[in-house]
Amino acid sequence: MINTQYTHSQMNCQDTLRVLVVSFKPGEEMRKVSFLNNRLSRIDVFKWNPLITETPEGAYDMVIIYSPFPRQSYLSKLRELTTRIEPAVRAVFGVFDNIDPEEAVTLLSGDFYDVRIIPSSPEKFSQCILTWYDLFRKDLLGMLQKKREHYWKKKAVRRRSAIHNEFKLLNQRICGMQEQLQALNLWQQGSRLDRELKIAHNIQLGLLPKKIPCISGFEFDAEYQPAREIGGDFFDFFRISKHKLGFIIGDVATRGIPAALMMTQIRGMWRALMNTSISPRSVVSRLNYLLHQDFKKMWGMYVSVFCSVVDLKEKVITYTNAGHCYPAVYRASDDSFTELKEGGAVLGVSHKTYYREQAFSLMPQDLVVFYTDGITESHTRPDALFGKDTLYAIIRHQAGNAISDIKSSVFAEIDGFLGTSDFHDDKALVLLKYKP
Repeated sequence: MINTQYTHSQMNCQDTLRVLVVSFKPGEEMRKVSFLNNRLSRIDVFKWNPLITETPEGAYDMVIIYSPFPRQSYLSKLRELTTRIEPAVRAVFGVFDNIDPEEAVTLLSGDFYDVRIIPSSPEKFSQCILTWYDLFRKDLLGMLQKKREHYWKKKAVRRRSAIHNEFKLLNQRICGMQEQLQALNLWQQGSRLDRELKIAHNIQLGLLPKKIPCISGFEFDAEYQPAREIGGDFFDFFRISKHKLGFIIGDVATRGIPAALMMTQIRGMWRALMNTSISPRSVVSRLNYLLHQDFKKMWGMYVSVFCSVVDLKEKVITYTNAGHCYPAVYRASDDSFTELKEGGAVLGVSHKTYYREQAFSLMPQDLVVFYTDGITESHTRPDALFGKDTLYAIIRHQAGNAISDIKSSVFAEIDGFLGTSDFHDDKALVLLKYKP
C-alpha cells in the first residue's frame, strides 16, 4: 500500500502548496504549472508521467492520481515509485475519467482520501485542490474519506439496482429472441430431435423382451406405449431354469430421457441379481440398496416394481411388490379378483426398507393382470380417470377370449376413453393366463 502518513509538522511551512499530479495519459511529460489564489500565495502543480520521466525530487503536500480509469498496473507502478519520493507521500487523491463505484469504495478503504470524476474545467480542478488543502490543514481528511466512501457506496447500490433492471430487461429481450429463434429454427431442431428420439426409442424397445415367453400350459402377452418417444415404464422376463421364470414390471417416477436411462440401469441390475438369488424379497432388497446410493443426489427420484418368480412346475407365483400398482388375479371359477399387495415401499427412498414376499397358487383359467399406473390413471381431466374398476370390468368380460384379444380390448377401451386427449403417462400391460 502507498504510505500516506502525515503530520502538520511535515506540511510545507511556506504559503506554497506543492501538488504532484501523477498522470498516465499518453504524451504527458514532467512539467510545472503555478497559479495564485486569494487563500494561498501560490499553488505549484507538478504533472508527472511515471511511464516516461524519472521520479521527481522534493516534498509534496498532495499526490493526485490523474488517469482515464484506475488500471491495476498503474496503481502498482505508483506504489513502487512513490516510495522514492522524500519525504513520504502525505495525502493521496484520485480523479478519473471514469470509475466503477465498487472500485472507488475499494480505493477509499485503502490509501485514497477522495476519489472523484475529473472536473470539467481547470478552475473546478483547482477548487478541488483548495478544498482538499483546507481539510488537510484542519485534520478533517478522515471525515472526508468516510463521507466519500458513503457517497460511492450509495452510488454502487444504485448502480447494482440499475444493472439488475438492465439484466431483467435484457433477459426479457433474450427470452423474446429465444422464442423467435426457436420459431425460426423449429423445423431444423425438431427434425434433428426427432431423429435422435427415434434412435433412443428403437434402443429402448430393443431392451424390452424381444419375444414373449412361450411355455406349455401358460399364455403370455404384453404391450408398452410410452407417453413420449421414450419413457420409464418397463417389464422383463428372465429364464432362471427349466421350471422357473423371473418377471419384473416397474415404473420410474419421471418421464422422457431420464426415465429411460434409469429404466435401462434397473433392468441390468435386476438381471444380474436374478443370477445370484431366486428370492424376490432378496432381489428387491438388494436392488433398493443399490438404487438408494444412486438416488441420494436425485431429489424426488424413486421406482416402483413388482418382482416375481413363476414356478412353472408347481404353478406358484412368489412375489414382492415394492410400491407398485397391485397386479390382479382374476379367477373365473368364482368371478373374483385377488390383488397381489405383499411387499414394501418404493425403491430408492430409504436403504433401511424391509420387504416381504408371498406365494400365490394358480388355478386353471386364472388370468393375472400386471400393469403400470398409466393404464388406470389415463384421464381426460383430473377428476375423470379410466380407473381400476373399468379395467377389472374389461378383464371379467373378456376373460374367456384369447389373451391377445383381451390386451387389444384394454387398449381399445383406453383409446376410446381418451378420445382426442393427449397421452399423459407411459402405459405397460402384461397378461398371464394359466391354461393346463
